[in-house]
Amino acid sequence: MTALHWRTARELRLIAKIIPDPHNPGECLDRLADVRVAASGSVLYVDTQATGQDERGAPPGAGDPEVYAIPSSSVIFLAFR
Repeated sequence: MTALHWRTARELRLIAKIIPDPHNPGECLDRLADVRVAASGSVLYVDTQATGQDERGAPPGAGDPEVYAIPSSSVIFLAFR
């Protein structure tokens, strides 16, 4: 396995609420802001330890960091700084 190249995405929009909300257990998100992402093949890795805020405006660093691997076909929009 090769090392992942992480970048900060200004905005990430998904086709459905598939990323668990680290600030609200039991809820999932389909929009995240200022999160770290990395791609490998057809998989996008999303680090939920956001550098900014999620769609609910929760502050960064609240909760344990987790990385999720999702199919890149789940991405509607991805913007970098």
